[in-house]
Amino acid sequence: MGGARPLQGSSRCISEISAALQFAGVISFWVAGAFLFYTGNLLWIETRRKKSRKGAEVTQSRSSHVLGALTVGVSLGCIAGISLTVAAAKMLPGLVENPAAWHSGIYYTAFVAAVGWAFFRGAARGSVELLIFSAVATALIPVVSIASLVIPGFGWNHGGAGSIVDLTAALGAGALLFLAHKTALRIKSAPIDSIWYAAGASIEAPQVAPGVTAESVHG
Repeated sequence: MGGARPLQGSSRCISEISAALQFAGVISFWVAGAFLFYTGNLLWIETRRKKSRKGAEVTQSRSSHVLGALTVGVSLGCIAGISLTVAAAKMLPGLVENPAAWHSGIYYTAFVAAVGWAFFRGAARGSVELLIFSAVATALIPVVSIASLVIPGFGWNHGGAGSIVDLTAALGAGALLFLAHKTALRIKSAPIDSIWYAAGASIEAPQVAPGVTAESVHG
């Protein structure tokens, strides 16, 4: 009987780690899906532009602007909304009577706000700002866990296996900030007919010959 308790404790620990890994995997799957949609759609818009260019600048159609804004808003709105609901899950049970309703409200508020912001700011500027917003929202997951350890009654921190979720979120937040930085750099050198062009923030591609841009030379 004396060896039963250690065995039970080990089994419980394994179960907690398994559950944490599954939860982290589900979150990663959702975020990866949204990110794939984000990169895939924007890449398709840019590829179509380059095919249409044929050595000269083309004007982005209204449908391209709309699709770009929708892609940025929907994708990053999903990421931010999911991250905020996960962070809120650590606090809501002790603060409200109906956490499920709050989760829905938090998610859809973030989602709708992100889509609206993307249309208001445009795909280029909106992508940088919403990537930063998504990074902050994702970073809140480990931040709330840490705050729950040092502030009594602030929330709950599962500890142990729950650290896997926090670590996954921290890495994700870092990746989003890195992507925001790279996107901001791309905007500065985007040609006027690119989905990444933002008036006042970009410079036209240098002309290496009449009617030919450096981008067309490099393919």
